Amino acid sequence: MMKVLHITNWYPTKENPYAALWIKRHIQALSKHTKNVVYHFEIVKGPFRFKKERISDFELSYTLTLPIKFWKLYEFLGFIFFCYFFFWKTRVGKPDLLNVHIAYPLLTYFNLVKKYVRIPVVITEHWSAYHYHFNIPGSSKLNAIRRIFKQGIPVITVSKALGDDIAHFANVPLNLYAVPNIVDSEVFKNEKPSVQNVNDRFFFMVSQWKSPKIPMVAISAYAELAKRNSNISLKIAGYGPLLDEMKSCSLDLDVQFLGQLDSKEIAGYMQHAIALVHASEYETFCVVCAEALACGCPVIASAVGGIPEFVNEDNGFLVMENTSEAFTKAMQSCLSESPKMEHVPNLSPQAVGWKYYEVLKEIESKYHADS
Repeated sequence: MMKVLHITNWYPTKENPYAALWIKRHIQALSKHTKNVVYHFEIVKGPFRFKKERISDFELSYTLTLPIKFWKLYEFLGFIFFCYFFFWKTRVGKPDLLNVHIAYPLLTYFNLVKKYVRIPVVITEHWSAYHYHFNIPGSSKLNAIRRIFKQGIPVITVSKALGDDIAHFANVPLNLYAVPNIVDSEVFKNEKPSVQNVNDRFFFMVSQWKSPKIPMVAISAYAELAKRNSNISLKIAGYGPLLDEMKSCSLDLDVQFLGQLDSKEIAGYMQHAIALVHASEYETFCVVCAEALACGCPVIASAVGGIPEFVNEDNGFLVMENTSEAFTKAMQSCLSESPKMEHVPNLSPQAVGWKYYEVLKEIESKYHADS
């Protein structure tokens, strides 16, 4: 069985159990086919503290809290811990492959030790910051990140769109693979009741309500739609800094704010909804859209980022312009003729875990063929 060493600077811990769950789910799915060891090192801002935490038999976490945010220091410390994990912690039981999740800052100075890492290396990326050039386009500070991707390291992304963003950011052709995010198929599944209350017809929205989400566009679209369809409502779940503004623009509408729900509750609403409505300026993948499809719920979503890679006319409506008029039109179309829900992607842990394993095997084979 292939032995994979995962080094990441973003990972769920006992203190932050919901941080970067998608990384943990990828590794859990992969564990059916590989033997995994996970080392997590993260720097956060706050009063000085250093915490070591044994998450499980194969997961070890180090969190360093510093009162300053100085990126050169973060890069140096990331490199030190990368070397510690790879060269010291693995001195017995060498792995077959090294998988670094979120390349920066862990691999900032990888070029200094690359020749001593005599196993295949792959980067897995989830970070939307590449799309926005870390909100500092043109800055020389980005050269350290670009240098990571100029070394020919294969890159796995959760969507082709994110891979293209990274290649554009680094301004270099990349050896790219796409492994999508995972949907919990035990929770998110198509279990619509045979008889549904026709008087309870609603569109559903759920997210962590912050940029780049643009929920006011969808709410405005619903307000216009409701003028012509009095028997529909809008239910909104989630939390975040945009929530107060969302409530303010919904005062005279049949909109119910459900608060923060657990996965089973979200799945229940998706199974009953007319459609999930998701307006956003960018998405690396969009798990909530994939979860809705798994529940048999059509998706009405902005045609941005990775969403068009699995949402199409067979299972929803892609909105080409982020305007209330465009969303109103798509929602009206869904009311008139709901999609047949064909070509729903299989994003179960079993399917994604196998795809991930196949990618790693291909990378390993190419490495040894070229050596």
